Amino acid sequence: MPVRMPGMDGQHSNRGGPLYWLKRRSRRFWMIAASLLPVFYVASFGPACWLTSRANVGTSAIPVLYRPLTWVMSPKRDATFTRMSSWYAQIGAPANWEWFCGLDIEQQLDGTFVEHPGNWYWVSGNSRLPFSVDPYSVDPDER
Repeated sequence: MPVRMPGMDGQHSNRGGPLYWLKRRSRRFWMIAASLLPVFYVASFGPACWLTSRANVGTSAIPVLYRPLTWVMSPKRDATFTRMSSWYAQIGAPANWEWFCGLDIEQQLDGTFVEHPGNWYWVSGNSRLPFSVDPYSVDPDER
């Protein structure tokens, strides 16, 4: 008598793997999932800030991963979106963590300096020292 192995008898089972499960989802499911993806992206902004500030690891990746949100943030502290996003980022972070907008300093042909809002940084209040250097006190030849 031959040995029979499960799945070798020619009958198909109703079970399927993960790809079969994905294939069976309806169009409505995928439309809802696609529309909720941006919501989850924005909602993950705060927890990502909290985790990186508590672990003190990966803080430089936050402005890169959330670049679309930092593009909307304004260097003016009274901007509504900036206030809301800073508040959300600081809920679970240690007290001295904040979003800080650096300045891009450009030297003109006549030797004067022009400041432009630069990139945003998720930093501890203790680590802002490199960003607080007065650009006018630095000799342009030493740059």
